Amino acid sequence: MVRVVGSPLVLAAVGLCLATAVYGAAVQDTPITRLDSPAAWQKFLSKMATSEMDYMNSEETENQETMMKPEGESASGESGESREELAASVETTGANNNTAVSGGAGQNEATLFHHLFDGMNKDLANVFNLIVKNAAEKQWWRGENVCIDRQEKVDRNNETDTGSGGVGQLNQLFSFGSAQFSSCRHSPSKYVCTTTTHKRDESKTVTVTHQCCHGYRRINNKGQCAKVDLKPMTDLMQEVGGAEFMRMVKSVDMSDKLESENLTVFVPNDEAVKQYENEMFATNNVRLRRRIEDNEVMTGESFKSDLSPTDMVLAHVIPGIVDMNEVSNEEVGKPLLLLLILLIMVLAHDIPGIVDINEVSNEEVLHSELHNSSIRMNVYPGEKEAVVTANCAEIKSANNPSTAGLVHVVSRVMKPVEKTLIELIRAEPSLSMFSQILENSNLTQMLSEHPHMTVFAPNNAAFDKMESGLRNKYLRGQACIKSVLKHHIVPHTICTAAIPNKKRSTIDLNGEWLSLERDASGTLVVGDKAHTETSDLMATNGVVHIVNKVIQPKSAQPTSQILSQSNHTTWLELVQKANLMDMIDQTVNLTMFVPSEASLNEPATKEKLDAMSPEALRDVVLYHSAQPKVCSCEMENDMVVNSTLEGQKLQINMFSNPLFSGLQARATVQCARIINTDEKGCETVAHEIDRLLEPPTQTAVEFVKSNQNLTVFSQIIEGTKIMAELLEGSVEPFTLLAPSDESFKNVPEADLNTLKEDKEMADTFVRKHMLEDHVCCSSVTPVMWPFVNEASNLAGTNLELRRDSAGRVHFGQAVATHCDNIAKDGVVHFINKPLLPRPSQLQSGGIKVTDPTGMQVLLFGI
Repeated sequence: MVRVVGSPLVLAAVGLCLATAVYGAAVQDTPITRLDSPAAWQKFLSKMATSEMDYMNSEETENQETMMKPEGESASGESGESREELAASVETTGANNNTAVSGGAGQNEATLFHHLFDGMNKDLANVFNLIVKNAAEKQWWRGENVCIDRQEKVDRNNETDTGSGGVGQLNQLFSFGSAQFSSCRHSPSKYVCTTTTHKRDESKTVTVTHQCCHGYRRINNKGQCAKVDLKPMTDLMQEVGGAEFMRMVKSVDMSDKLESENLTVFVPNDEAVKQYENEMFATNNVRLRRRIEDNEVMTGESFKSDLSPTDMVLAHVIPGIVDMNEVSNEEVGKPLLLLLILLIMVLAHDIPGIVDINEVSNEEVLHSELHNSSIRMNVYPGEKEAVVTANCAEIKSANNPSTAGLVHVVSRVMKPVEKTLIELIRAEPSLSMFSQILENSNLTQMLSEHPHMTVFAPNNAAFDKMESGLRNKYLRGQACIKSVLKHHIVPHTICTAAIPNKKRSTIDLNGEWLSLERDASGTLVVGDKAHTETSDLMATNGVVHIVNKVIQPKSAQPTSQILSQSNHTTWLELVQKANLMDMIDQTVNLTMFVPSEASLNEPATKEKLDAMSPEALRDVVLYHSAQPKVCSCEMENDMVVNSTLEGQKLQINMFSNPLFSGLQARATVQCARIINTDEKGCETVAHEIDRLLEPPTQTAVEFVKSNQNLTVFSQIIEGTKIMAELLEGSVEPFTLLAPSDESFKNVPEADLNTLKEDKEMADTFVRKHMLEDHVCCSSVTPVMWPFVNEASNLAGTNLELRRDSAGRVHFGQAVATHCDNIAKDGVVHFINKPLLPRPSQLQSGGIKVTDPTGMQVLLFGI
């Protein structure tokens, strides 16, 4: 076990210095109230308790209600600071989200933490005042023309409720008192404070919202609430460029409705309405022409049996502009259906209530007045300001106030949205192959239930362009088709308006990057040159873009192709030479550790590989592969996986930097450092390592005995208890620090003979050279004072590990001279010095120490 040791005194001193510096800079010479006597403490606690109880009593006297009133007027007509303002005043000036905690019963103690550093907070605020010149200005929500909405919700505790979570369980924490949690949120147009009080039998939440009253706005989201001239919504629509939409409103006799209710209307601009009408009429003419060419009798029954309701409406829409006041009796059948579609389009753009664009959040779903049809709001980062869309229609002009609500101008007509993603895909004839493959891959439920997704759906023509063998495998659910499908799905809504001229990237369901850009014509291009043919088809839970090409991700490509793309050509040549190319491409659930090109081209490694027989080379290649498939996120310390070379295992170890333990840990496999991770292929993952792995053929004891530079250490270990345990295989994993013969030359002959002859002392000596875990040289990092890297040995003591400025690895006082010799049961490092006690300790046979009480203890052995 490797540990990091730091001096508590040093760490405490560092922390105290930092705290003193910060506090000193803030407080400077401000006097501090001293709490150095019982009387002072009692006075302090009483003051804090009184202020908190006054606040809570004011909350308890409120009735459950919702009110709208201008700032400065209380419910009873009193002037001055209202109870709602008091509830909101728990926020800290200048912060968007602040949380405070106070208590009911046992209040003195509960409020101590809340108020203990009030003096410091004031001084810190003074520092902020020096930086923010206008910090002392009155907040806009405390000014004039501000209305307050107060909503209160009480949840009674159900004592019989034993389920996990919920108010009932939370209130059990406050069985003997109460606690209060407050937070405030500041946006350009609202200031919202929420206070939740928990008691034994109930939980009460009070939400206080400050915003400009109707007819007042913060101009450009700055300053106080100022009066604005409000026009009727019908007049405003024409003024902001929605005259064509206004014509639709009048055609279906909805002008009065727009003036009599609080509404939010998404108004398509004139260009968008005209474009929609042209597309609608063109589609209708094509369908009518086809029916006439087929000599089909156009009867009501044929429409009813052959056409969907949408087709029936489109078939009756006539080209041109129809003035309803000039329609003759003979034409009445046509305009009635035109009225129907106009009514649908108008209702689809209306939202009950007021929706401020400044307050919408990404993926928020609103519901229009058309059968609860959804309008999905999305907010994307833009080059200068955020891009906001409603059902993928970009909002060109937002928050235009009228006497009856708000008008937002959008860039296109929003069609009613009532189908889920999978329903939309199934209903589109050009996506029949894609729909079938989704069914075969069991992904349809996800596309029905997930709250927000984007699907780049290849049309039938895209599949027809593929090689027939691969297409058939896809239709049968083979060839990693699930990875292919997930590469076409993104777990959030991406509209065309979100992609400017610059190239963007996002993450698909595989966790792989998917590029998005616009071509010269403005068409959205996805991944490997897949062009969108139809964009922004809205569903209730996302959007569909129809593309003209199947995009193959790396995770669906054969392993050999992945290695070729990542320039591992030398390794591929070795795989080909070992006749294992089909194996790496066809084996599923495979992990491959691929040596880097630089390591394979080192002269010594190259010479070794060139001298290998085909059988030996085959074993080496197989040794680098393992099952199951293990990505970097699944790796754990001391993880063992089975190599595809029969009888061999690969051990993975994880090591972190002692000073920055929060950083990503470095990983090794058989002490080879993993330098790049997670190159995913079809049912395969490849990790790049910094050296060639060779299958071990000996145990650690066999390695020591067979090495000509370890004869002295071999004599010492012979006949010891630890040697018997190693031969039994009961000491895994471990690291053996083997002193070379050269290192024993400076040991007195008498001491050396003692080690060779006294097997009990020799056993202790060897255990001191054995670490409890796999410790690779590549895992030992430089450590700065006051931190120390330590590892436990089998003798029960700790050994310091470090890497010096020259890159040498130190184990205690010894330096590793030949690292990372992998044995079947552990790892062996050569060291340049035996880890011996002082000479007097060997001669006396023990170590004399004195414990904290002054008692002397003689410890026998090393």
